[in-house]
Parts: sequence; structure tokens; C-alpha cells
Amino acid sequence: MTDISNLESARQILIKNNEMYLANSILASSLQKNHYNEALIFELGHNYLKSASYESAQKCFYYLKTRYHSFENHFYYARSCEGLAEEEKARESYLDALLLPTLQTDLLFEAYKNIGNIYLKNQNIEVAEDFYHKAYSLNTQSAALLVNLGTLELQKSDSSMAIERFRAALKVDPRHSSAWTGLALSYHLFGDFKMAWASVLRARECDPKNNTALLLMAQWAVKNNSLEEALEALMFYFDHGYFDVSLSLAFIELCIHLDRFQLARWELERSLLWEPQNRELLQFDKALKQNGY
Repeated sequence: MTDISNLESARQILIKNNEMYLANSILASSLQKNHYNEALIFELGHNYLKSASYESAQKCFYYLKTRYHSFENHFYYARSCEGLAEEEKARESYLDALLLPTLQTDLLFEAYKNIGNIYLKNQNIEVAEDFYHKAYSLNTQSAALLVNLGTLELQKSDSSMAIERFRAALKVDPRHSSAWTGLALSYHLFGDFKMAWASVLRARECDPKNNTALLLMAQWAVKNNSLEEALEALMFYFDHGYFDVSLSLAFIELCIHLDRFQLARWELERSLLWEPQNRELLQFDKALKQNGY
């Protein structure tokens, strides 16, 4: 057996065992012997994307897209840019990809959807809607796309259409936490606070780490007379080692509402370790000290 086939056998074993770092190292070693092998560079870049090594993936696909113009090379370069929060580069590369032919309708769908996401994030609702509908023409059963369409309707303040979109997403995936969150926001906008609270609880049940659902629970807890329930949900989140300063601030405020000042102090001290200069945390620190905590 040759050295190359030995390396390939070892790499396939590592991939099966999800040892992507070592598998990529072997692939990079193969490239040292064949610097311009397009297939090897593509596979290495794809593996880097899978392991969220976006800078390394970006280098691979930048090389490919500038030398071998294909839909896939531009698409995956855009994906790596999104991973690095370089949205303008991502948008440009997705649009470049759309100028090139492809038979991979799943990637074409993702390109349309992702371009729509970028435009929606930048408040360009009309263009976002156009790209979402192009994506929808390729796949009507994507829960993620239906959630995006619901979010777009929320931004248009059309709660009825938003509810329809989020319900459609839940028919595809009944445990889609973001769909339940969107439904909660839609019902709240519609004025149905009972359904909004029930939906946000379902969102949290489907994903206890859903930051938006937890924040909504904290914000609506006083009106819904559910302070303890919201507090317990946040405690579960923190007990599992997660941190989000917005949730910490919400938790501290709930504790103060419930006169649980010592608990508020504990969370405040923990949060200050992460963000010692946060103005809102420092204001709570001052207020608690004035009350003897």
C-alpha cells in the first residue's frame, strides 16, 4: 500500500470518529505534496467549515474562487465570511455565486435564504422578501425559512401573517424553538398575552438555552404574575454554565422585585467578573449597596 493510500485510510478513520482536527492535519499534509489540487483544497475548506474554523476555511475558498470560478466555491467562501461576521463580503460572494450555474438546488436555496437574512438584518425588508420567496420556490418545507418569513412579517407589524408563518414552521418541526419564540412575539403584538406566554414557555421547553425566550419570560413575568417561574428558568440557564449579560440583568431585576437581594448580589458579582465595566451592572451594584447588600 502506498504512503498516500495509508494517509487516506487513516484520514477516513479519523473522520468516522469525528476527529476533524487530525483529519484536516493529514489533508493539509497531502497538500504539501500537491499544492494545487483543487479537490483537496475544497475538501479541506469544507472540513474547516464543519469544525467552525472559519478563518482557515475562508483562506481555502478565497484561493479557489479566485482561480476556479464555480457556484460552490463562491458559496462556501460566503459561508466562511458569515462565520466571521463579515456580512458584506458574504453578500457579495453569494451574489457572485448566483451568476454561475449549479445543479445543487439545496445550495441555491441556502444562498437565496442567506442573502435574505443579510438584507433583513440591515432592515431592507423588500429585498429580503424577494430573496426569501425565491428560496421558498425551491423548498416550501424549510422550518428555518418559514421562521425567517415570520420574522419579516413581524418587522412589517403584520401579526396575523406572522402567526401564519410561524405555525407553518411548527407543522414542519413542532420543536423548533425559534418558531415558538416568534409565535410568542406575534401573539404579544396581536394583544393575546395568554397565548404569548404559553408560546414562550413552549419555546423554552424546546430549548432551555433560547436566550430570546428567556428574556421575554423575564420581561413579561410581572404582567403575567409569573416571577418565580421566570426566575427558575434563568437559574437553570446559569446553573449550566451559560452567560449572557442581558439575562443576568433581567435576573437581577427579578430578584429585586421578589426582595431576594442576596441572590441578586450573587448574580451581580458573577456578572461583574465577565463585564466589570458594564454600566447597568455597576448601577445595580450601587443600588444594592445602598440597601445593605
